[in-house]
Amino acid sequence: MVLQGELRGGAASLSVNNLPSSVTQTQSPPSTPPPSPSLKPRTKKKKDKFDGIRSFKLPYRTACWAPDTMIREEWPHFSSLALNEEFTKHLESLPPIPKQIHIIWTEGDIFEFSNIPIVRHGVKALRDLNPDWEMIFYDAAAMDEYIEAHLAHSDWKMMKHAPLVTKTDIFRLLVIYHEGGYYQDIDRFCSKPFSDVIVNDQIKLLLPMMGDVTFTTDAFCSSPGNMLFFHAINVYLCKMREQQGQSMLQWSKLNGDLRHIVTTEAMGTFFASTMQVVFGKTYWGPHEHSKEHDHGRNFAKRLRTLLRTTESILTYSESICGTLIANVPHCGRYSKHELWDAVKLKQWDDD
Repeated sequence: MVLQGELRGGAASLSVNNLPSSVTQTQSPPSTPPPSPSLKPRTKKKKDKFDGIRSFKLPYRTACWAPDTMIREEWPHFSSLALNEEFTKHLESLPPIPKQIHIIWTEGDIFEFSNIPIVRHGVKALRDLNPDWEMIFYDAAAMDEYIEAHLAHSDWKMMKHAPLVTKTDIFRLLVIYHEGGYYQDIDRFCSKPFSDVIVNDQIKLLLPMMGDVTFTTDAFCSSPGNMLFFHAINVYLCKMREQQGQSMLQWSKLNGDLRHIVTTEAMGTFFASTMQVVFGKTYWGPHEHSKEHDHGRNFAKRLRTLLRTTESILTYSESICGTLIANVPHCGRYSKHELWDAVKLKQWDDD
């Protein structure tokens, strides 16, 4: 099944296929991103009404996205893979990445724990190396307020009692789409200033990969109004609504394993959104394109090679200690659990 839609950004248009018709939308100019059945337009105060997404049969377990393109026979070069040129034109129409850093932290002043390595080499280094960037912290109440303000009432009702970590997933997508800038989880590292990475205003999106596995979701950086994040929000919420219809969102009754499944499956849709919007087709991932024990390396390498052909996108094959903004040898010695213990937090999917 192919459903057609159009995403607009300035003079450029972006055609999107294989989306539920209630997900495919029309975008206004970048300064006023588009209304959506699941997102509130930034220029309005009232919540949009939404009665739920129409479901239809697809050859996969979700009605929100169907990986239906496999090109394993093209190994190792995958020559038919290509960037969606309409998306790159859309990126070119966006404003520069704003100098804002968005951090979620619910336990007071994080810098009181700067003696803990994961803070010293993480968010403290991020602040100190980027004095010209504004760092904005969100506690649980501020995050709830932001999510509620940017979702339809029915979607906020669905997410209201979700675990904190689940809320951080939809929050990061929303804040990067609406505000732009940089978001990262509290346990990522930093050793390079943004000025060494975002070297000009033509760069509109950082899109690293977690090794050769998938696209990174614990850090996002983009101009506001990026249609990748608009699409990712819609598909994420579609997956959550689907799980709600399967009675999987009875948050107070979920054990740690089920919380983990519900949350990771929803956030896992970011890879689907990236393939759809950036590469124009619903390709299966690197693992499914593995051959001769390369574990998907050649497919992932081809994706990154294509991303490097446009000035608007930066990519990288990340490890825990090495990212676009970090090179911290032996960082595996620095555990987030030392910080968790200091503030008496427990792992979110532990019972």
